[in-house]
Amino acid sequence: MMTVNQYIEDFELRCEELAKTKLEDAPRLDVMNKQVEEMVEEYYKFVGKMPKSRALENLGSYILVRQLKDKDVDKVTNQDFPILSEIQLKRRARKQMIMQDSTIDFLNTKYHKQIDSLARKTVKKVEY
Repeated sequence: MMTVNQYIEDFELRCEELAKTKLEDAPRLDVMNKQVEEMVEEYYKFVGKMPKSRALENLGSYILVRQLKDKDVDKVTNQDFPILSEIQLKRRARKQMIMQDSTIDFLNTKYHKQIDSLARKTVKKVEY
């Protein structure tokens, strides 16, 4: 007979293995959903509470394997509700510029109002 602690460790290992499923080895979505649902119900019956968040995250990654393994660089514009993988989130963060308020004010003054920020004169000469 398996103890509760052994069952929890075994369950977490199974969840980790499922999260590592390759795209070509993944079954249909309805099969994955049923498999995860049965695993969680079995866990609840055996332990008496829901699995830990890390195990549930791994099960979610298993269900979303097609979206997470999609390496499309332009996923955000090509899909209605894209789910980015951790690597895609890191790539996006590297590409985005973070500006301070003073930089934004400078750019606003320079380009939109067409005023040189140092001289406070208009860059374009106004024709009468």
